[in-house]
Amino acid sequence: MTPKEATQKAQRLFKRIATDTTQTAAASDICAAIRNCTEASFFVHGAAGSGKSTLAEYFTYTALAAKKGVVNVATTGQAASHLPFGATAHSVFQIPISDDDVLTCTLPLDSQAARTLAAASVIQWDEWPNARRSAWDSVLKLLQHLKEHYPGLWVNKVIICYGDFRQIPPVLKFGTRDAIFQNSVRASTSWSAFCCYELKVLHRQQRDSGYATWISSIGDGTLPTTQTLDGEPGYISLDLCENVFSEFNTVAFCFPAMNDPHDCADKKILAPTNAAVDSFNNFVLDKLTSVYLLPQYFKHSADYLEYDHGSDNVESYMTSEFLNQQDQNGVPPHKLRLVLGALYQVMRNFSPRDRLMNHTHVILRSVHDNHVVIETLDGRQFPLPRICFRWPLAKGTTTVVRRQYPLRPAYASTFNGAQGSTLMRCVVDSRSSPFMHGHLYVALGRVRERAAVRIFTTLARCNSKGHALTKNIVWQELLLHAPAKPNTRKPVLKRPCGA
Repeated sequence: MTPKEATQKAQRLFKRIATDTTQTAAASDICAAIRNCTEASFFVHGAAGSGKSTLAEYFTYTALAAKKGVVNVATTGQAASHLPFGATAHSVFQIPISDDDVLTCTLPLDSQAARTLAAASVIQWDEWPNARRSAWDSVLKLLQHLKEHYPGLWVNKVIICYGDFRQIPPVLKFGTRDAIFQNSVRASTSWSAFCCYELKVLHRQQRDSGYATWISSIGDGTLPTTQTLDGEPGYISLDLCENVFSEFNTVAFCFPAMNDPHDCADKKILAPTNAAVDSFNNFVLDKLTSVYLLPQYFKHSADYLEYDHGSDNVESYMTSEFLNQQDQNGVPPHKLRLVLGALYQVMRNFSPRDRLMNHTHVILRSVHDNHVVIETLDGRQFPLPRICFRWPLAKGTTTVVRRQYPLRPAYASTFNGAQGSTLMRCVVDSRSSPFMHGHLYVALGRVRERAAVRIFTTLARCNSKGHALTKNIVWQELLLHAPAKPNTRKPVLKRPCGA
C-alpha cells in the first residue's frame, strides 16, 4: 500500500471518528505520539461496538501514510481477522501455548520477523484484556531484548491496546478469584504506564439506547438484585428480554432459515457450558439431516499417548478405547459428525493471509478419505487435513494426542467463544447461572437491540412477573477504574531463543 492510498483511507476513517468526541480525543493524543515517535503506551477501553476497531484502522493507515511500520495483533484469531494486516499475538511474538506463570517468547532475535518488529513504530493489540499476564510480560521482555540487540534499527514504540475489562478474563483452570486476577494483564507491573481512554458512545446499540444503558449496568454490576420465588437472593431480573422455554423454540427463533448457512452465520445460541453447547449443536444437526435430508458422515480420530518410553508408566497400558472417550475443551471429539452444507467453525489458526483463523465460519462442502473441503462465507474453498491436538492427561505424566479434523458445529457457542462477535440474533441459555466475571455482559451485548435476543429459561427461574432471573458475576477489582491490586508474583527473566 502506498502512502497516498493510506492517507486516503485514514481521511475517510477520520470522518467517522469526528462524530464521536471520545474517539476524537483518543485519536488526537495517540496520533501526536505516532508523529513525534514518542515511546508511549495507551489503552482504549470500550464496550463492543463503541468504535475500537475504527480507531485501530485509523492508526494503522495514519502510520503507513507517514511511512512508519505497524504490527497489528490480537489475542484471538477472530479478533485478528478484523484488523488490517492482523495476526494473533502468539504467532507474531512466538508466545508459547502454556499455563506457566512465566513465559519466554521463542522468536529468534536474528530473524527477519524480529527485525521487522524492532523497526515498527506502532504495535496494536486487540482484545488485550483477554490475554494472560504471563504472555504480555513475555512480549515486554522480548521488546527489551530487541532494543538491546538492534540499537541502530530500534525505534520508539507506540503501544496501543484495546478491549473491555468488563468482559470475560483469561481462563485459568481451577483458579481462585485472586489467581484469576493475578493472571490478568491488570496485575502486570506495566499497567501503571498506560494512558487510558474510554469510548462511551455505543454505536452498536444506537437504535436501542435503553438496552445499551442496561447492558452497561450489567457490565458494571450496578443492577439491583432480587430473590427467586424460593427466596434465594443474589439474582437480577432480565426484564428487557423475552423468554423461550424449549429447545425447539430456541432454535426456531435463532435460525428461521436453518438450511441456509449464510443466514445462520450471524446468529448463535450462547450457553455457559460446553455440554449445553454440544446439545444445541446436535439438535440443529439432527434437524438438518432429518428435515432437510442433508448427508452426514462420521470421522473417527486416531488417539495415542506421548510419554517417556524408558519409564514404566501406567499410562502405557491404557487402551485406545479409553483414549477415545477422553474429551478436552478446544479439541474435537473422537467421533466427529460432519454434515454437508452445515455451518462449522475452524478450530485452529491456519492462514492469516486468507483469513482462515480460529473461530472462522466455514461451510462444509465435501468429505474425502484424507481431507475435507470447506468454503468461506465469501465463496473461497480450501482443503482441510486432519491435525494433531495435544493435552495433558489428568493427574498423569503423559500427553494425549488426537489426530482429527479441526472443525466444530457453529450454531451454538460458549459465552467465552462469543467474545468479539456481532450477532443479528441470539438466544442466551440461562437455565444455569453464569459462573465467571463478564459472562452475562458478553452474552447479552452481542446484539444491537433487545428485540434480537431471547432468554432460554425455565418457569422455576422466573419471577412473579414472568421475567427470567439469573446471577450476574462482576469482580470490581478487574474493572478499568478499580485500583490495581499488588503484584504477588515474582518475575523470572529468561532470554528468548537466539539471544
